[in-house]
Amino acid sequence: MRKHSQSTLHALAALIAVCSASCDQQTEQTAAAASSKKTPTITSTPANLKPTDGGAKLPEVRTAWKQAASVSIMWTDGNPEAAKRQLSELVELHKAVSETPAYENALVSADCELKLYNSIVPGLISGHLSPDEARSLLASIASNRFSKSSLITMLNTSAPDSKQARALVAELQSGKPVNLIEASNALLLEQDANLLLGPTPDRLGEFLDNPNAARAFQYHALTAVFLDVAGVIAAYASAGGNLHADDAAVAAGLLEKVPKLINAPGLLSNRSISVSIVVDYLSKWRNGSFVK
Repeated sequence: MRKHSQSTLHALAALIAVCSASCDQQTEQTAAAASSKKTPTITSTPANLKPTDGGAKLPEVRTAWKQAASVSIMWTDGNPEAAKRQLSELVELHKAVSETPAYENALVSADCELKLYNSIVPGLISGHLSPDEARSLLASIASNRFSKSSLITMLNTSAPDSKQARALVAELQSGKPVNLIEASNALLLEQDANLLLGPTPDRLGEFLDNPNAARAFQYHALTAVFLDVAGVIAAYASAGGNLHADDAAVAAGLLEKVPKLINAPGLLSNRSISVSIVVDYLSKWRNGSFVK
């Protein structure tokens, strides 16, 4: 099971890279269509995102999704303060979306997280974000993401006839730590779903239109792992670790400077965070594979 989970996570990491590339292309096309207009930023949380008795309605969640997608966070345009402001605004939008325990909110919440960690870590690597700033942003995301009780509500509502979903709900209600990746795999396998058909930018709209609780849970689990790894990287930088060293030096540095975080369960995913995963993800963030 551990080897299966490890290979699955690396496959999903490759998926995120594809997702990122697709989104970059989509952003460039949007910018060209907008001509000389500047990329819009989030100035306030849309009033229609406030939770209602039945959860946020689909068109309202789509508004949040499109609003998040319109943000282009750049660290190379000579205006880091604008990028920081956009990050803070996206953190607030993520918080608003995550407050409602609906299927579509789970997807858009995870989509916001994808954009956030793929902007925060490169900002840290480039020196535009300090380790303290990166850790503060990641802590805000962690404290305001889709909650365990929201996952339970989403599973009960979106997969009422799923035996695996019911088992997962019981596991979440037990109060015991749950390895989200393994739980995600089990739910997907029950539904005979291909692990590589995740919600890329071109397909997220399809998943919003055709609810699939396993997909939403998969996305939530995957972003949890990436946020855990981003947290380890920020802690390593805070302890004086060199984010630009070669892989072998980073691996040794992680064991020296943040030993308690290595091979320990991730705070959000409860999945063991190994040196190899941290080094692999850091390498991809450095070369731009995860930039969205």
